[in-house]
Amino acid sequence: MEKRYFRSIDTQEPVAKWPWVREVSVRGGVPIPTDSYKFTRQTVQSYSAEDLTEIGLEEYTPVVRETIAPEPSTDPSDYTLTRRQLRLGLLNLGITDDDVVAQIEAIPDETARATALIEWQDAQNYDFEHPLVVSLIAAVGLDSLSASAAWLAAKEL
Repeated sequence: MEKRYFRSIDTQEPVAKWPWVREVSVRGGVPIPTDSYKFTRQTVQSYSAEDLTEIGLEEYTPVVRETIAPEPSTDPSDYTLTRRQLRLGLLNLGITDDDVVAQIEAIPDETARATALIEWQDAQNYDFEHPLVVSLIAAVGLDSLSASAAWLAAKEL
């Protein structure tokens, strides 16, 4: 049996909760004492259009609105890369782990160098705007457009 949808004639609101309660004073053209009646979905499913009208309901077809997914962002700072994604992305550019470590070892300040090495070796995720990532982009000679494209490609790895 195909599912039928019902709404209140008075409010045009869909019946969202069953049993549906309605005060009825006429049923089948016959006056009855005004009282509250509970109508179950199963009972109402068997009613004709005339029966539905008498209890204040009508059948309707719900409008299904198509949901259009937003375009994915092209801003690399909207995406975090895993350690794996970043390293594979760099490898695709011909930049190895040894190349990155060599750039880090060239940092003159001992504390900054040790901090950068810890960030490189131990971080599980990397953000495009993280100072280490920004400095590595500059150190390997990537322009911002190439770096953005490489980051967005790496997020798919």
